[in-house]
Amino acid sequence: MTQEILLILSIAVFTFASATVFSATRTLVRQHGHEISVLRSLGASTKTLKLDIVIKTLPWSILASSLGLLIATASLLVMENIGLQAFSHTISFQPNPTIIMLSIILTLLITTISIASTKLK
Repeated sequence: MTQEILLILSIAVFTFASATVFSATRTLVRQHGHEISVLRSLGASTKTLKLDIVIKTLPWSILASSLGLLIATASLLVMENIGLQAFSHTISFQPNPTIIMLSIILTLLITTISIASTKLK
């Protein structure tokens, strides 16, 4: 039962994070709408502008994802050291490189998809 609850919580966190990335992308495009319009009037293609946005946002996405992983790791280590229990099970921290890489890859994928789906003026 505990694994199912943790899976549901993970999906909820992933969904919330995805919505945040989509919202941040739309806000970024809206804030720079005037500059995007000027570049479009000078002949920049939508593809070029989106590639530029991807290049500018990916480092921040990776940094934010890494920071989130570090905070989660530190929190789990603290919980493990004080013997905190969740769902009547003692929390044990076992880092998994596959999960860490999957998290970073999903962050990159979500960022790229959110920018690709954004309409530029």
